[in-house]
Amino acid sequence: MSPVIPTHPTARADMVRACIHYRDGRKVADLELDAISDVLEVDDGSFVWVGLYEPDESLLGKLREEFGLHPLAVEDALKAHQRPKIEPYGDALFIVMHTAQSAANCAIGVGETHVFFGPRYLITVRHGASLPYAAARERAEQNPELLALLKSEWVMRRGD
Repeated sequence: MSPVIPTHPTARADMVRACIHYRDGRKVADLELDAISDVLEVDDGSFVWVGLYEPDESLLGKLREEFGLHPLAVEDALKAHQRPKIEPYGDALFIVMHTAQSAANCAIGVGETHVFFGPRYLITVRHGASLPYAAARERAEQNPELLALLKSEWVMRRGD
């Protein structure tokens, strides 16, 4: 899958690996960053999945604005070397996971994935050694009922 070419001036194409609009578990379209707020403006079962790789401060600032992300979580996601954790921020969760990946020379590379998960979005931020999430997105797209469950499960857990 080729990276989305963002139109927003703060994002380099190599930082944005995916920005996808789903509705009722089915892929609608690849999105440009500036279109996220338009999609989320209407509560029609839409969900946005954004995949980032080592984003800079301006790109994370743009996503903070689009999704209303908590500033402390954004600050953590900007820098690798966080401890593993799950922290609630309002109606969203911020998750930090350590990753490992084997290299060709039998070495093991380490990295992190930071996840923002809210009622209508999933944002993955990868740092260092980490396999891309394209395969996970493809599997989810082949099973749209699973993606559709994300919102209903979130609503049930949060008591909305």
